[in-house]
Amino acid sequence: RRSEITRDRSEQARLPRADRPDEHHPLSWSRDEGRTLHDRASASFHIDGDVSVGQLVAFTGWMGLLASATALLTARLALRGTALAAAQRLSIVLALPPHPASIAGVECSPPTTNGDRDRVAPSALSGTELVVDSVGVERGGHSIVEGASFVARPGEWVVLVGAIGSGKSSLLRTISGDLRTTAGTISLDGTDVSDLEWPARAGAVALVPQHPAPLTGTIGDVVRRGAPEATDAEVRGVLDSLALGGLVDDLGGLDGRIGERGRTVSGGQRQRLALASAILRRPPLLLLDDATSALDEDVEAAVLTSLRSLTAGITIVLTTHRDAPAAAADTVVDMTRFAVARPVAGAVASADEAEGGPS
Repeated sequence: RRSEITRDRSEQARLPRADRPDEHHPLSWSRDEGRTLHDRASASFHIDGDVSVGQLVAFTGWMGLLASATALLTARLALRGTALAAAQRLSIVLALPPHPASIAGVECSPPTTNGDRDRVAPSALSGTELVVDSVGVERGGHSIVEGASFVARPGEWVVLVGAIGSGKSSLLRTISGDLRTTAGTISLDGTDVSDLEWPARAGAVALVPQHPAPLTGTIGDVVRRGAPEATDAEVRGVLDSLALGGLVDDLGGLDGRIGERGRTVSGGQRQRLALASAILRRPPLLLLDDATSALDEDVEAAVLTSLRSLTAGITIVLTTHRDAPAAAADTVVDMTRFAVARPVAGAVASADEAEGGPS
């Protein structure tokens, strides 16, 4: 190979300077020299004696360290942005008053102690009438839902069904206050939710997402986040009803720790822990966003049966892609009728809509 390179250079040296190829330009490399830039440079340095093998190895190792450091710095910058966003959300939560106000005559204060009787304030045991009237929802520059209408009365289950992207989750988030309506109204017991202060709405509405945020601590502490005054008997009773008694026993009782970010529990158990926390709050309106999607059929059937008795009198709106929740509903709303998929004029779609949109 050395002799071939020497012969090529000798032939090029006999050419006029204007006709000589630029040996440093990639397009001037001969076809039979189909090697990477790294290999060609390494061979050239070695042949010319500009760098030793040891220096080449050291250089390659140094470049690897530089690449690792650059990747680490990029990851840290991304985490910094996430931390700033989380801190902003945390500051909003910390600024909320400790006791929510009343909403349309329904007291939303924390549970009160009544001796051995039900510890939840009696006025919070009743549901609220939810009226969704011709509601439109926009998200990320896209109109997701138009003209959605239904009524959910106290004690009723209203199930939202439809294909992925039909706006089921977006409508739930609009009811809970995370998104704003672009048309129509949403009212609770005749009060437009847009007229409510955030503490009042937060006290009246509980949303259980499909993928609850992982929490750290004991089972009792995690479930009591919704009702800190709940007794051990109340917590254990709800957990048993949701088929979580085995998990409690395996971890040694309510003081058993679920591990950092819930690493010791499955997706289905995490969903049921979030559901138990919401049930102990006894909100007038409970929103369930595909909250049984990670359960097998037998467990789902048992949970739905228990949920009926645990939430008697509470208004429930849930989304699902499965048959069992739809079969248990008092009213089924097909969101496909209200779904749209056209961009709002002058807006730019966000990344999540570009990948398939909300469900």
